[in-house]
Amino acid sequence: MAAIVAFMATATSGLPDADQGLATGLTTLTQQVGLTVGAPILGAVAASQADLLTGIRVALVVDVAVTAAVIALAWAGLRPRPELVRG
Repeated sequence: MAAIVAFMATATSGLPDADQGLATGLTTLTQQVGLTVGAPILGAVAASQADLLTGIRVALVVDVAVTAAVIALAWAGLRPRPELVRG
């Protein structure tokens, strides 16, 4: 719960009041798409293994790898670029 609240606060901080609803809607949309697509994919990865514990481990490794890739892409896309920074 704390992570969801922090995620929403970060997504909407610094925005004008008129844009708060749009930012919240887009943030919620990304969460719902992630749950709708991610859970079945990880379930299929886990089920692809003969042993249940091995399948869960493989699914967790896939989840961590995808999460790390998304964090790297978000960091690269959201960091300030020197030509766009106003001084």
